[in-house]
Parts: sequence; structure tokens; C-alpha cells
Amino acid sequence: MYRQKKLFPGIQFFLFAVLVSYLLSACVTTQSSGYFKNIKKDTSLSIIDNLKFEQKIESGDILAIKASSLSAAEDIFFNAGGSESAASGGEKVSAEGFLVADDGTVMLHRLGKVKAAGTTRKDLAARISRALEPAYMKDVIVTVNFLNKKITVMGAVGSPQVIPLANERMSIIDALVSSGDITEKGNYKDVMVIREEKDGKLVKHLNLEDRAILTSAWYYLQAGDIVYVQPDYEKEALEQKQTKMRGSLTFIMSAATFALIIIDRIIR
Repeated sequence: MYRQKKLFPGIQFFLFAVLVSYLLSACVTTQSSGYFKNIKKDTSLSIIDNLKFEQKIESGDILAIKASSLSAAEDIFFNAGGSESAASGGEKVSAEGFLVADDGTVMLHRLGKVKAAGTTRKDLAARISRALEPAYMKDVIVTVNFLNKKITVMGAVGSPQVIPLANERMSIIDALVSSGDITEKGNYKDVMVIREEKDGKLVKHLNLEDRAILTSAWYYLQAGDIVYVQPDYEKEALEQKQTKMRGSLTFIMSAATFALIIIDRIIR
């Protein structure tokens, strides 16, 4: 009866060792990343009181100004006044708005020139409401939003984009999630925010793995901010090293297996 030949014990052990080394190299994983990793349990955080921040209107801004009242005809007449379209990320925004002129005013139906620059959206809405009621409208509600403000998100995110900012600000988490979130190649520990200041640009590096971001004044982005998620170079280098190692071990194991089988057959 034919009996299958077995490899020498030493050869078997060598092949087993090579196989184990290959499997171990394939199983090595990089440290996982994520938001707020150092929040260990239920806790309460003291939030810095920056919720009162309100963006001031400036010359060149384009505003969406809408009025709603019990006077339907007047609503239609007033709301049809906007004619400026805001550009965002190279594309035109469908909503039309009111341009704040160089002298800081907006031209509105019924009211003519109304001072806007230097005020907040809330203040301007209140000013327009007082001017419209009761002469033209009854129980009027006025809303004012920005059409030209934006935040730019780029780098290691799912969908880099320019995000329109209708009000004063947006949290950095909302901005990242809206852009497809940080990818596997992104570095949660080093997210850069570039902010325009009067004297130049201010650059801040944020660690989103640290819960301290929740109480940071930089948690909320402002109009014009640029968010850049940097690649995790250490993780990328480790992955490349592991890929090369797996390739080398595969080649070594294949070559060794072939050579040892030949040697075993020659000896036998």
C-alpha cells in the first residue's frame, strides 16, 4: 500500500514558524482613533460661555431678508426685493438676497436704505420689524441670514467641501460630519483650523481625541474658517511597513516551502 511521505520534523517546525510569523504580521493593527477618547464615563463638563457670539454684518455681505405677516400681499412685495446671488465654492446659491452696499446699507421695499453694517442679524431683523409695523404690515416677523458666509473643510475627510453658513457659526463636529467625517487616514489628534483675523491669519491645532475640545473656544467655527484634517503619517508609515513585511514573508514562505519540499524529496 502506498504511504504518503512526511517532511522531516525540522522542516515541519520551520514551516510552522514561518506561517506563525506571517499570521502575526497580518494581525498587527494600528491604534484606533476617534472623538473624545479620554471621556471614561458619564461626566459633566463646564462649557466656556461663548454662546453669545454674534457675527457682525459687513459691507459686501449678502443677506437673506424675509418678512412674514398677516398682510400676505405686502409679504410678497417685500420679499421679492432681493436680487443678489451669493457664490459659494464656485457655484451660485439659488437663494437671492440683499447686498450690503459700501455705505453699509441695504435697499428694501417700503423702507428704502436701512443701515445694516455693524449690526447683528438679530438687531437688523428687529430694526426692520419696527419700521414695517404697523404702517405696512401687521404682526410681522422678520428673519435675516447670511448667504455669502462659508466654512471650508479639506484634507483627510470623506467629502472635502465648502459649507454655507447661514448664521454665526457651526461646531467643528457638525462641519466634519457634513463633510463625510474623518477618514481612516486622518489624524484626529491634529486638526488644523485657520481663522481670518484683523491682523492676519490665526492657526490653531486641535486634538479631537481629547474631551477638552468640548469646552474649547474653538469648538465652534466662525465664518471664513478653514478646517484641514491632516493625514496620520505615523499610521500611514506603519501600514506601509506592515504591507512590505507581509509581502516579504509571503515570498520567503513560498520560496522556503518550495526549496524544502525539493530537499525533502531529494533526501528521501
